[in-house]
Amino acid sequence: MTRPIFLAQAGEQLERLAKQVPTSVLGIPVERTVLMAAGAAIAVVVALGVLMLLSRGARGALRKIDEAVNRDLPSGLDTLTVGRRKMSISQLPMVTERLRAITTARAVDIVKLVDYTVQNAIALSASDIHFDPKDRYIALQYRIDGALYDVAQFSTKLYSNVLTRVKVLAKLKTFVKGLPQDGRIHTVRDNGEEVDLRVSVMPTLHGEKIVLRVMQREGVLYQLTDLGFDSKVLEDYLRLISMPQGIAFLTGPTGSGKTTTIYSTLKTVKENRGELVKIVTIEDPIEFDLDFLTQTGVNEATDFTFARGLRSILRQDPDVIMVGEIRDLETAQIAIQAGLSGHLLFTSVHANSASAVFSRLINLGVEPFLLASATVGVLSQRLVRRLCPACVTETKPTEQEMRSLERTGLAIPSGPYYMGAGCEQCLGKGYVGRLGLFELVTMTEPLREALVAKATATNIELIAREQGMHTLLEDGISKCQRQITSLGEVMRVALV
Repeated sequence: MTRPIFLAQAGEQLERLAKQVPTSVLGIPVERTVLMAAGAAIAVVVALGVLMLLSRGARGALRKIDEAVNRDLPSGLDTLTVGRRKMSISQLPMVTERLRAITTARAVDIVKLVDYTVQNAIALSASDIHFDPKDRYIALQYRIDGALYDVAQFSTKLYSNVLTRVKVLAKLKTFVKGLPQDGRIHTVRDNGEEVDLRVSVMPTLHGEKIVLRVMQREGVLYQLTDLGFDSKVLEDYLRLISMPQGIAFLTGPTGSGKTTTIYSTLKTVKENRGELVKIVTIEDPIEFDLDFLTQTGVNEATDFTFARGLRSILRQDPDVIMVGEIRDLETAQIAIQAGLSGHLLFTSVHANSASAVFSRLINLGVEPFLLASATVGVLSQRLVRRLCPACVTETKPTEQEMRSLERTGLAIPSGPYYMGAGCEQCLGKGYVGRLGLFELVTMTEPLREALVAKATATNIELIAREQGMHTLLEDGISKCQRQITSLGEVMRVALV
């Protein structure tokens, strides 16, 4: 049977086309050429796929490796234990020599280096440990009594291992290098009590800088009588914190001891009222886990702010409330309503003086008459170093100091004044330990009337002084004349 005419024609055209196709390309049979091209295309597609998988999965894979490193550490490498000993500042040179021996050994034990650094910082009552990378070395420093002490220097070659050790202890990501990280080390113990380390890692020009904040519970639960209050100020403050309701504000710059004062105040309230009082706090962050408080922390990731937390606390049947800081109008308004509705509330506000707290809150948008009704008092404070008792000596103010004091308009006593000459016990600094300077404004009817009339901070301070308030500077000068601190220290923190 013959094929249909259109199939015959198609077949003839295909035969002609087939004769025109070359049998080889550059001497390679055409079939092999096609296979090579197909193989190359497949290889390119596979390579692109692999690259995409790597780019998407690289961070996840590194994260899994990091988790495995933390999980599979041998016992003891992810914990840090310190002894029960206490050291005086005069023993710091011994620590320096020991660290020099550790860092210059033929085989440096990184675990021993970090552990010894932390152990001695706690023993010396340091508040912070700094690992500061420089161009050619790493500087290790302790902050003791507010002053930075150079402790040791070691090679930059050791630092990557030191970083890894600290990050492992703090449960941070060891593979992250160019971003700040924050963590905590909870496993440090001293004399049976937990000592937290708050860890901050930040990228700098010469590498990642580590700062460890030493959070010793015993350093924030003082008796109020040990903080440096003069007897009259302490009497007024104790009367203020015994009130059944109202707001007590604390103010001072970072590092002025506000946290210590607030926790010590809450401890005193609990001791005085016992089982009759329920104390609830909202903090950012929670500095210390204290048994006598119900504590909650701000969490920006979940939008759990001071304002939202304070609303929830008011539904938890508290008697006394502590709000870490008032930063916005919403929190201030809720706090004032709490103070007016039967709660005693403690909080902090950033301002230059006790009198300036009112102006700060009014500038936020708080109604002056509500502020006047809710407030029971404002405490402003600073920290100064104590004179070393072993080398204290009498001195005279310089002409420049006297001129600066005269410009304040205060009646400045001519003397006596004292200084620390420097000795072995204080490593030549002239100071050992710290205490507070305090300025307390207690609310009275004249002050309330001035607030409602929107008086300035200067006018409020004048009224408070007429009623017996002593300024920070006056409190400091009084302590100078009692051989407690030096005029230079007081002027450094209180002359504003």
